Amino acid sequence: MSRHRFAVFALISISLASSLWFLLDVITAYSYLLSSYGFGVPNFDARFEALHKSMHPRSVLGYVSDNPANNAQSQAEFYLTQYALAPAIVKATTEEHFVVANFHTNSPNAAMLRAKNLVLVQDFGNDVYIYRNTTR
Repeated sequence: MSRHRFAVFALISISLASSLWFLLDVITAYSYLLSSYGFGVPNFDARFEALHKSMHPRSVLGYVSDNPANNAQSQAEFYLTQYALAPAIVKATTEEHFVVANFHTNSPNAAMLRAKNLVLVQDFGNDVYIYRNTTR
């Protein structure tokens, strides 16, 4: 009987520890997202508000970011940018005439922008920019 109690106690302990680690992971991820530009829909709406007000609703824009391309946060920010600028269409390409830039610094990588043939049109603050593709 003692072995069974020990096994049940060990199983409960492992379950609680596993749940605690999962909870700590969630809290860490949430605090990271809040600290990096206050990740979320209301904050993206606020960041892109000036651009949204100045553009035509039927605009088609490209998109560029300084995040790594295959990063989950990069994908989430792209979708949030699409949402914040709706009803305009935002495509994950720099081949459109105008390209919205979602950067995390106020000094973007100039060499990368030149390589993509992008020239600054307007800085909307909050590290949001509009570039023009010189080949289009």
